[in-house]
Amino acid sequence: MVIVDLGFMARYRILSDDSTSFEISLRDESFVVMELPDSLISFDRSGRFLGAFLDGINFRRGMDNRFQKRWRLSRENQQQENLSNSEAENLMERIQNILWKLIRAEDIKNQPNLLKMAEKCTRNDWEILRDDGLKFLEICGGVPILPPDQYRALVIRATIGCSYNRCLFCNLYQNISFKTVPMDEFLRHLDEVAEFYGAGISYRKSIFLGDANALILKSEFLKQRIRAIQNHPILGKIARGGIGSFIDVFTEIAELENLHMFGVNRVALGVESGSEDVLQFINKQGNPKDALSLIHKLKRAKIAVTPIFLIGIGGEKFREIHREESLRLIEKMPLEKGDIIYLSKFISDGKISGLAPQTLNAEIERWKKEIDKPNVKTVSYNFQRFIY
Repeated sequence: MVIVDLGFMARYRILSDDSTSFEISLRDESFVVMELPDSLISFDRSGRFLGAFLDGINFRRGMDNRFQKRWRLSRENQQQENLSNSEAENLMERIQNILWKLIRAEDIKNQPNLLKMAEKCTRNDWEILRDDGLKFLEICGGVPILPPDQYRALVIRATIGCSYNRCLFCNLYQNISFKTVPMDEFLRHLDEVAEFYGAGISYRKSIFLGDANALILKSEFLKQRIRAIQNHPILGKIARGGIGSFIDVFTEIAELENLHMFGVNRVALGVESGSEDVLQFINKQGNPKDALSLIHKLKRAKIAVTPIFLIGIGGEKFREIHREESLRLIEKMPLEKGDIIYLSKFISDGKISGLAPQTLNAEIERWKKEIDKPNVKTVSYNFQRFIY
């Protein structure tokens, strides 16, 4: 049995009694175990399971203890499926067995930090993770959606629900009454979040203000809550990575130019479409002119913007007008390096028509080809694959 320090981010190679080779990476934000040649398991620093690559399939665990497996049939055809509780329990049993094989390797005892971390991960078995997921929902209320660049953000609820909540394509906050989190409750929330995450908070790289449109708060209320985050002994460190939020086209911020001074450096705007016909069809408040005006204001305030468009919404009936008028709107947007255009796949739920999967993929590729913003990333994503 041999341990070799590879000299890069505390990575080690271990050979066990049965000649199984492990490569281990211990970082500030994570603990990664590779059972060579091609199995990989990752944990946060509290020992919570984050995800794995086993037998050619990716597995992810959400903070609410939802498990999802993902696999690729082709470049354009990516599949996902939520695991049942019994399937998730079996997965965790397999992961526990791999960890115990690593722990029993005699020479790992010469690396107490690695051994301690591996043992911490074994204590987070299926039952512990199940209870942990329930605790997360109690404290954080779940995280139904985030922009892809914020998947590793720490979500802090300044508001609950969505102040509009009437878009026909969205049921994320359907049974939640919108409210502003009172300041005393907000301060308790910060402490509860920090205590819940523990050492695992190092996995989070920035702050995201939830839920759907926290920036609707009056400027003074928003400033108070941001300052509370920045002054928190634990969360303040995460806030240095930036503060983001969703924003709606109807949001009026009296001191919008000061948002960046408050600490907000990135917002995601659900434009959905550049066509008024499409927006009326999906009952989306506001219009393309409002979206363009807001983006101009945000850019003057030195805030990065991630406009989101729903590709496939309305099916063939709206396909051409949706694309053409959206592309014209994008052309007028003063986007720059650091901004991201998101193309979100609309998957029909039967209530609103969409495009067939193959057609939808082709439509997204056409949007990407025709968007003329050389310094701005254009990224497609599938909301159904989201798990926090």
